[in-house]
Amino acid sequence: VDDLVDQPADDALGLRLRQPELERHVREEELLLVVVVDEQAAGLAAVERRLHEQDSPRTIADLIEPMLQDATLPLLDRQLLAWMTGLAEGVQAGLAEDLDVRWWEPKELSIVNAMPLGGYRRLVEDVAQGLTIRLNSPVTKIEWAEADVVVHCAQQIMRADYVVVTVPIGVLQTGQVEFWPPLPIEKWRAIQQIGFGGGVLNKIFIRFPHRFWPDVQDRFIALPESVEARGLFANWINTQPLHGQPILLSFSTGANGARLDQTSRDAEVYAEAMKSLRRIFGDSVPEAEAYVVTRWLSDPWARGSYSYARFGVDDAAARAAYAAPVADRLFFAGEATDPHEFGTVHAALLSGEQAAQAIYKLATGQDADLSHLPYA
Repeated sequence: VDDLVDQPADDALGLRLRQPELERHVREEELLLVVVVDEQAAGLAAVERRLHEQDSPRTIADLIEPMLQDATLPLLDRQLLAWMTGLAEGVQAGLAEDLDVRWWEPKELSIVNAMPLGGYRRLVEDVAQGLTIRLNSPVTKIEWAEADVVVHCAQQIMRADYVVVTVPIGVLQTGQVEFWPPLPIEKWRAIQQIGFGGGVLNKIFIRFPHRFWPDVQDRFIALPESVEARGLFANWINTQPLHGQPILLSFSTGANGARLDQTSRDAEVYAEAMKSLRRIFGDSVPEAEAYVVTRWLSDPWARGSYSYARFGVDDAAARAAYAAPVADRLFFAGEATDPHEFGTVHAALLSGEQAAQAIYKLATGQDADLSHLPYA
């Protein structure tokens, strides 16, 4: 967003979701806009209750796909189910056939999201103060058998008493970083078991010449045109309250998101997003002044958006094994190490803090003083 916004944010606002009853806005007999917020009116609480009453573990696809393909159900019902499934694939950044239904929260749209004051760049710059950051230095190998840990980069070799590995778990899964000796088998097995990639949560930020949407809404939803179109820019967020600029944010998720990520040019992604937006507001929607598209799945330094609970895996045990230090010299941090809050920025932040605390105690024999931290 920093590339689209002319001025820094003055406030840190959470994106709130209003809670009217289910409203259906229809133009020419087509459902164009749905604001689903009252979870009782939408029946989401009942859906959630049924999900957690399942006798045996299942995937989201096992539960939903038969209904999506049931031609006896009204199209509107199947569109709503497709929208809910696409939302789940986005929130968990995976594919419905890989996602354990027990981790699905149908009410997830009502969860409040917070953004750091001025964006994430300001947060990173704050914590990086006083540190030496070597950019454009991809790590190729980590040797941890000797007294020192030796880190091989493309242009240099570095030695350290301790190393914290925070690269996305998708990068570790591909073997891009070699460890010598090889990591313990339980560690390597955990890395492979944790869900990552396949699906994706990608974003498009679009700056318009002026605001054309109602300022009374901070989110709006377009049901997919068809069941097959799920995950294609159904959910839109008005980010103007955050920075004063007429910028909308939307998402591509699941298999369709992965397809756009890996095979489509930015202009094609933008066209797909505008198609959804014009279904809501009509052909009068102006062309963008600028837009930015993310591609986390095809990014070689990410390989996906963030981790999820893969069906058939003891997720908590896998994350505990992944998070465990090796020989008290090699530490692991990042959102994928957290058994509860994985997939979030705060999980990544706190896991790094925990690794730093553990190293500090090993090196000094004392507990670290955390009173200076703004979130302590």
